[in-house]
Amino acid sequence: YGLDAFLASTSNAASASAIAAFCSFFEYNTGKEGNEGRCKNIVRSCESMTRIMQPGESLDFNKQVGPYKKANGYFPAPVLIDGGSQLGYGGGTCQSSSTLYNTVRQLSGITIVRRRPHGPGCAKYLPMHQDAAVGNKELNFIFRNDCEYPIRIVAESTGEGTLCIQVFKGE
Repeated sequence: YGLDAFLASTSNAASASAIAAFCSFFEYNTGKEGNEGRCKNIVRSCESMTRIMQPGESLDFNKQVGPYKKANGYFPAPVLIDGGSQLGYGGGTCQSSSTLYNTVRQLSGITIVRRRPHGPGCAKYLPMHQDAAVGNKELNFIFRNDCEYPIRIVAESTGEGTLCIQVFKGE
């Protein structure tokens, strides 16, 4: 699922146009330890992010997408901790939360309640400090829909290098 396929799928949407969209990119099929798990975790997190939010409703990423455990369909993959990397369940979900952050921050009716970028060693998939780290009580991404209308979040990835998130005006 590359950028061309994403753009083609959105251009065929006769009933709605995205009011915000953002794509990020990642390596796949590298053979590196944890890379396959990271790709699967991005796909899994997209399944949990896709939803409708009513006006005034908040999305707490850790509650919506986590907990990041094997029992919830997550795999071991590299996670950033204190500037270093180690294997942990749910590695890759920070790229999902960060892509969502960069999508919703385009909308004037969205209030960012909580967000913190990665610290030293920052996320390599976005410009420095444009990310939203998640994974525990201190690291979470929370935002509120203060638009006068519902929004529909559509998060998509096949795990083959592209993660795209669109927001549509709801009915």
